[in-house]
Amino acid sequence: MSPIVERIQLLFINNNQTPAHVFEKLGMPKNALSIWKTGKAKPSSDAIIKLACYFNVSTDYLLIGVEKYDKLSSDEVDWLNLYKQLSSSDDSVRNECIGFVKGYIARENFFLNENK
Repeated sequence: MSPIVERIQLLFINNNQTPAHVFEKLGMPKNALSIWKTGKAKPSSDAIIKLACYFNVSTDYLLIGVEKYDKLSSDEVDWLNLYKQLSSSDDSVRNECIGFVKGYIARENFFLNENK
C-alpha cells in the first residue's frame, strides 16, 4: 500500500469515520479506498484535495506526510500536529484540552505576577 493511501486510511481511523460515509459526502466512489489499497488506481489530485479539505489537513500531509506551516517555529508545528491528532468528531475533547492549556497559562501568569 502506498504511503498516501496509508495516511488516508489513518485519517479515517483517527477521525472515527468510515470511507463509505465520507466518500458519499464527497461524491466519490464508496469503494475508492479499496481500489487504492490494492494498487489498481491511485488517488487523483481531486480526491486528495477533497480529502484534505474534509479532514482539515494539508495536501502536503497527504502527499509527503509532513504538514507545511509558513513562519511557525518547530514547537508551534508540534502543537498543531498534536491538536490535529485529537478526535475532531468530538469537539468536547479539543475544548477540554484547550481549557487545560488556558488554565495552565493563567496559573503561570498568576504566579509570575505574584512574585514581582
